[in-house]
Parts: sequence; C-alpha cells; structure tokens
Amino acid sequence: MTLNDLLDTYRRHCESQWSDADRIKWVAYLERARRAGVFARALKVGETVPDLLLSVDEPKPGQPDGDSLHQWLAKGPVLVKFVAGRGCAYSVLELRAYQRALPAFREQGVKVLVFSGDPAREAGWHRQQDELGFPVIADPDHRVASRFGVSLAIDGLAAQVLPATFLIGTDRRVHYAFVDPDWRHRADPSLVLQVLRDLQPGGRGGLHQDEISTDEGLGRLSPA
Repeated sequence: MTLNDLLDTYRRHCESQWSDADRIKWVAYLERARRAGVFARALKVGETVPDLLLSVDEPKPGQPDGDSLHQWLAKGPVLVKFVAGRGCAYSVLELRAYQRALPAFREQGVKVLVFSGDPAREAGWHRQQDELGFPVIADPDHRVASRFGVSLAIDGLAAQVLPATFLIGTDRRVHYAFVDPDWRHRADPSLVLQVLRDLQPGGRGGLHQDEISTDEGLGRLSPA
C-alpha cells in the first residue's frame, strides 16, 4: 500500500463523519487557498533554493552534519519536506512512510530534511517517538517555510505550513516540487524515488513538478 492509498483510507474514515456544512466549508477553504496564489509563491522546479542555517539543539546521528543547507548540498542531493507537525495525523503518517523508505533514499545518496511547524520541544519529541532517522527541525514562526513560499495565511486566520516536498540537487536547483493546500495529499515516497531514478545516468531525465487539478473543488494530484 502506497502512502496515498493509506491517506485515502484515513480520509474516507474522517469524511464519513463530516456534515454537509463541513464539506462546504472545506471546499470553500481550498478555493480561497488557490485564489491566494499558493502555487505562484512556492519555489518551482528549476529555481535555486536559498541558503539556510540548520540549527538543532542536540545534534545526534542522522541530524545535520553542516550548519547550512548549501553545506548539505555540497555532499549530495537533499529532500526537503514541510509538515504541520505531530498534531496532524496526515503529517505523522507521511513521515512514518518516509522513514520506511529511508534506506532507499540513502542508497540514492539523498538526505531527508524535515521542517515542522511545531516548536523545538514538540519537533524533537515527534522524531524520538516515531524513531525517525532524519532531522525534524522546528520552524514554528514559518521563517523557512516562508522562504520556500509554503506558508499560507488567509481570511485573517493564523498562518499554516502547507504540505510540501522539494528534491534539491547539488546544483542547488529544485528538481522535483510538490505543494498542495489540501493537507490530505502528500508526495508519495515511491514517486520521489522514481524521479531520482529518472535523474540518474541512463534514466529518462527531465524535471518534475506536481500540479493540482480539481474535481468538484477538491484537489487531486496530476503529475506534469
């Protein structure tokens, strides 16, 4: 079962308890998010990523071995992910799926780096609780998310981190991008691994970006 198969099962369970008013409110939120220019602001395939200081309170094996994103990139590609935090069940399921796929990413020479909307203590607890083998760095004020264009505030509500995944090459360019205001959708690790294989010598090559189509106002993934 892929990550999105699992998320779809969870989504159906949750939505079975929704009222008609809940559904109308959800569709309206997605429409407002799209009108807010989510996709125009986010980093796109081919663009260069900004440098970032990567700070963790207590470095441990598997945590950043350099103090900036560009230092990481000097050693190999980096998969940068943004999640709301451990209070979001979809984020929890997503990071568990990437933990299961971590050996395959390491085989490809790719490091995984997660920025969480949680404060440092919560982000650290999440990493420890789920035994995640990659850093989960706190970004509660969305400073990093904003630089990647994946922090969204609409209708006077508090800003939220959008589910997002960026595969960044040693050239500091984005080679794969996924951004979706619908937090029920995530970049499946199997798809990202396929992109990595395509980028290898002898692969199909090219750059990849997931875009959103709509079906009665609800977001669905459609690989470009």
